Amino acid sequence: MLKIRPECENDYVEVENLVRNAFWNVYRPGAYEHYILHHLRNDERFIKKLAYVIECDGKIVGNINYSMGVIEYDDGKIDAAVLGPIAVHEDCQDRGLGSRLIRYTLDLAR
Repeated sequence: MLKIRPECENDYVEVENLVRNAFWNVYRPGAYEHYILHHLRNDERFIKKLAYVIECDGKIVGNINYSMGVIEYDDGKIDAAVLGPIAVHEDCQDRGLGSRLIRYTLDLAR
């Protein structure tokens, strides 16, 4: 059974391990996305109310995060929510779980 819920502090270690494993050797040797997430949670730009996990039978198999950023144009700039990192456990990829997290949290962000 799938369940999407807000991330809580007790999830941090499990989520960081999930993020590390999901990105391990994907874009470069090793991974550092879990390290970025670890520090992002303490950044004032982190949007805690949009940090969510997806569970399958009580085990966290996905995570999504957002932070505030800026889009600059020739004639100005606007604030924008920036998605990432998002990660899905390697055994659960290609099943639409990441897309479900994105759709769910984008609806909340509106």
